[in-house]
Amino acid sequence: MSCANYLRPALRLEDRRECVDSIVKEIQDIQNRDGKIDFIAVIGVSGLLIGPIISYLTNIPLVVVRSNDNKSHSSRTVEYDSSINSFRTKKYVIIDDLVDSGATLERIGAEIDESFPKAKCLGILFYSRLFWMTDEKIRNTVKAVKSIRFFHNVPHIMIPNNCTEE
Repeated sequence: MSCANYLRPALRLEDRRECVDSIVKEIQDIQNRDGKIDFIAVIGVSGLLIGPIISYLTNIPLVVVRSNDNKSHSSRTVEYDSSINSFRTKKYVIIDDLVDSGATLERIGAEIDESFPKAKCLGILFYSRLFWMTDEKIRNTVKAVKSIRFFHNVPHIMIPNNCTEE
């Protein structure tokens, strides 16, 4: 396979099925616990690899936060269907490939806060992980993110078992 190992769950067909199925199940579990999710937030290419599929399967609108380095025909940093504006209380989940420093999560949180000031995050669902990132380190990194307003004091975090060295 010719891709970064951390993208394998999204690019390799067999892995993508498992990845998407597990995220859809997590979303259903979150909705059973906390009610309707108003949107799914993703960032950059890694989010767009599976975000639209999951949005389609769950019938939950997608919000795309552009990466800082994206050269685009759009001047917007956050893209979404205007129907999301009609939701009074916005609850959302973030889908991302992996967590390292937490900088990407900080960016997503800041952009979502600017576009949807009352939105609260129900959970963060990762589909890959770095081999050296323990579950505890991932949870601590997420807890340290200041820009995300979480719905619960302890947010729901999906941490996959697959590991990559890249």
